[in-house]
Amino acid sequence: RSQWDQAYLSDEDYVNLANLKFMTDYYGYEPDRIIRLRSEGRDFLSIANLVAGLVGAGSSSRYGYSDSSLGEDLLGSFLYAAASQFNRPEDEIYLLRDRGIRETEIPVVLYLSSRAGVAPMSIAELRMRGLGWYDISSRYGLGADIFYVPVDNYYGDPVYGSAYDLYRRY
Repeated sequence: RSQWDQAYLSDEDYVNLANLKFMTDYYGYEPDRIIRLRSEGRDFLSIANLVAGLVGAGSSSRYGYSDSSLGEDLLGSFLYAAASQFNRPEDEIYLLRDRGIRETEIPVVLYLSSRAGVAPMSIAELRMRGLGWYDISSRYGLGADIFYVPVDNYYGDPVYGSAYDLYRRY
């Protein structure tokens, strides 16, 4: 797997893998179940709230929940979880959002900053200047391998398939 750390992942792959890692680490939820929920069309915010027991099993982005339309209580629980997982003050998380970082990108910012040993705002500023997640990660010497979460079944998955196919090749 020596070349996996050099694999190019798309921005969407970074968001998917960082949120998968965040949810499995914070909630202790099985990654295969998160992958299945994503392939059913659910967004990360509704999945996080589903696994936290805050949203009923029938809720998903196609039923009115998305980054921009989640109620503040549901969104707040996602951001609170991110702050807790990465040991950051909630005010900092809301500042990232207020500066233009999408809610589902906040775990990417926090994870990269924790691995790089820099402040989250340093990562966010690069993102706000238009750099992609691959370029930001490379700048700090972080490869795709930091996002790897072992899964049993991703084959044919439209969300995670490309990233895990890359891992399998290396």
